[in-house]
Amino acid sequence: AQVQRLEAEAVRRNEERRRRIDQEKDRMEREAQVMDKVAARAFAADFLSDLYEKNFGKGTEAAELIKEVENQFLPWLIESVQQRTSDRLLARSLTDSLVAAALSRRRAQYEARQEEIRAEQERIHQEEERRRMEQEVEEAAAAAAAAAAEGETGEGTDAEGAGEGAAGGAE
Repeated sequence: AQVQRLEAEAVRRNEERRRRIDQEKDRMEREAQVMDKVAARAFAADFLSDLYEKNFGKGTEAAELIKEVENQFLPWLIESVQQRTSDRLLARSLTDSLVAAALSRRRAQYEARQEEIRAEQERIHQEEERRRMEQEVEEAAAAAAAAAAEGETGEGTDAEGAGEGAAGGAE
């Protein structure tokens, strides 16, 4: 028992050591990522500040550029966005109408098929009813014929029986 306890303790220590090593690796990776992000931001800020100064200068060039953007680029951008939006709305409405027509046609086909099935079931029911009626008529006719035959046989038997009885009584 002592050996098992010591082995279990050794296993727990090893697991704890592995867990701490993994935690330290994760911490170092996160720290490296943060350092990379900080360096990237510093580089981007430096690069963009130089770029802004080179392209926009200190005043008049920036005002001309702003005026050009406001007078030419923005109206063009708004118009193209409106055109794309109207094109998409048209496409969506056409798609909606096509889907609605397809659903309507499919519903009509489904209802027609259901009506065919109902008519077929009704025909089968009527055919079964007709057969049942014919069978009842045949059974009734057979019963009547059997009763008639039994009546004829019964009359002949009664007559014969009566004759035998009379003959038997005479002997």
